Amino acid sequence: MRGSTSKQFLSVITAVCMIILETVLLYLVPRSNFIATYSIFLLLFFLYFFVVQTTTVFSFSFCIGLAVILRLIALFNLPVLSDDYFRFIWDGRMNLAGVNTFQYTPQEYLQLNGTTPYLQHLYDNMNSQEFRTVYPPVMQFVFTLAAFIGKNNDWVAVLVMKVLIVAAELGTIRIFLLVTKDSNTDKRNMLWYILNPLIISELSGNVHFEGVMLFFFIGFLYFLYRKKIIFAALLFALAVCSKMIPFLLVPLIIRFIGVRKSLLFGIVSLAVCMLLFAPFFNWHLVNDLGQSLGLFFHLYEFNASVFYFIRWIGYFYVDYDIIEETAPVLAVISFIVILAISFWPAKKISFTEKSLWIFSVYFLFSTMVQPWYAAILILLAALSRFRFPLVFSLLVLLSYYPYSLKEYNEDNGLWLIAIEYTLLFVYITWEIFKWRKAKLHIAGPL
Repeated sequence: MRGSTSKQFLSVITAVCMIILETVLLYLVPRSNFIATYSIFLLLFFLYFFVVQTTTVFSFSFCIGLAVILRLIALFNLPVLSDDYFRFIWDGRMNLAGVNTFQYTPQEYLQLNGTTPYLQHLYDNMNSQEFRTVYPPVMQFVFTLAAFIGKNNDWVAVLVMKVLIVAAELGTIRIFLLVTKDSNTDKRNMLWYILNPLIISELSGNVHFEGVMLFFFIGFLYFLYRKKIIFAALLFALAVCSKMIPFLLVPLIIRFIGVRKSLLFGIVSLAVCMLLFAPFFNWHLVNDLGQSLGLFFHLYEFNASVFYFIRWIGYFYVDYDIIEETAPVLAVISFIVILAISFWPAKKISFTEKSLWIFSVYFLFSTMVQPWYAAILILLAALSRFRFPLVFSLLVLLSYYPYSLKEYNEDNGLWLIAIEYTLLFVYITWEIFKWRKAKLHIAGPL
């Protein structure tokens, strides 16, 4: 009896500590206070690992309840770690006004049409004034709903978006349970995703739509596992039209289901994508979107790994940033490696593990890796034997250091980026060696 009471007490104390820490992080600590921000994350990650691994104290149902509570707490703050929501609301306002947000940059729109006090407020606070939007249709529909309900109120618009993200996250939890049941996978593995502090703070807390994309993505995995190609294709298209990164899996999907089924998969996916893009269609859409994505990834640099190393070497030979020359080359290398992983005839590697390595390679060669991009890696880690994305989810937060400087300059924090990726690569090497030495494969659900 005494042991049971002690376990209940420990459970309650741990949950209260996590709730308090998250509340302080999301409501009281500004992004500019890097030491406080990262210290809280360290404490949250310590408790997170403790909860997930201590099965004798923290029951599965307790952990699910805690994951839901932490997401509900994150509903009501204005994002502190990201200002992307200003662009989200701007896109929604453009859609409500009947303006094709893919056609004009905010800068171009104001020059042609003038401004209003609220549009000016959004424009002054957004970080992408000179770029056309890069957000696909599913997100645009959410932005439009948020702008419609929010009127001229940032907080209300953000709340609408958060409610939809949290609803998607709850759906992800439900489908996760189905996937683990069908595949005879330990259901506690899903706790690595749903209790991860980065997932909770960046998706529910700071309004990033990986939460919506991953709902569709895990649904795609579920139906792919059951060989229900049409439903898998439908959800894959919805995932791509939420965030375009799942498109990287097309070669792997062809390899996994074969050419004949891939034709059906491709027809359904393409039809759904065309239907969702239809309200935004104009003859320049593909070119404009491709150009915007190209500019976005070839001009922006943040938390890169391989690129920063190459750029550092480049400074010994030229006195300028070589991103314009390097980014296309890295993209080609990334594509070749992704194809190799997709078609490599390795029977002991599951679909989810190959997916994990494909996205990891993509981020490895990218010039910009925002912390919330790690969400898809964390989800796939929970469905595989590899845990390096969990380590990455803690280390990636070191990239927030430059926001603590009086004038933002990421170059002043490159020593932390070097530490981040050095530790990550050491851990990945150790983990690969461990599984090769064990000569054992713990199969994922796919």
